[in-house]
Amino acid sequence: MIERPVVLSEDARSALTSAASGAARTNRPRWLIYLGAATVFAALIYTGSNLFRRVSAETTLANRRAQYDSIKVEVDRINAIKAADAAIGGGDRSAPDSRMADNITRIATGLGLVVGNVTEGDDPRGSGAKNLKRKRYDFKLNNQPADPIFTWLKRVTVEQPGVQINRVDLSPADGTDGHPGWNLSVTFTRWERVS
Repeated sequence: MIERPVVLSEDARSALTSAASGAARTNRPRWLIYLGAATVFAALIYTGSNLFRRVSAETTLANRRAQYDSIKVEVDRINAIKAADAAIGGGDRSAPDSRMADNITRIATGLGLVVGNVTEGDDPRGSGAKNLKRKRYDFKLNNQPADPIFTWLKRVTVEQPGVQINRVDLSPADGTDGHPGWNLSVTFTRWERVS
């Protein structure tokens, strides 16, 4: 038997094509595509949040490491100062010393300086420290040569444990014997333990 090709009308062909397209669409599960896209999107969000947390943790770690390094440098510096004090017999840098103003004056007179006015007391800016107070020593010198002044300032901070220069006012004066003179107002400070 000889088969003849089936000839369809244009309307039947269009209806058959439309029905085939609809059947093909129903056989393609779109929900799998949407599920895959949602999974990829969730994975991207998860990866991004983990990356952000990692960068944040690395930044925090770097900050803490820098803080640790700076604290270690300060601790090493303090230990070096303590070792140097012990080597020269300086003892405790914060031990109370009621003769500190006299010691500073003695260094000045040993260099040939004439000390005019000396006042000492507690520095109100140092009252917030626990078990420590900040002592203040104000000295005024008039018409003195520059070299002994600077030698005195250096020797006081080196020889007297814990003494620091807080403020210096230096102004020219008339001088003596053809040498220029200087008026000096200086404030030394020192932290002391509260007894």
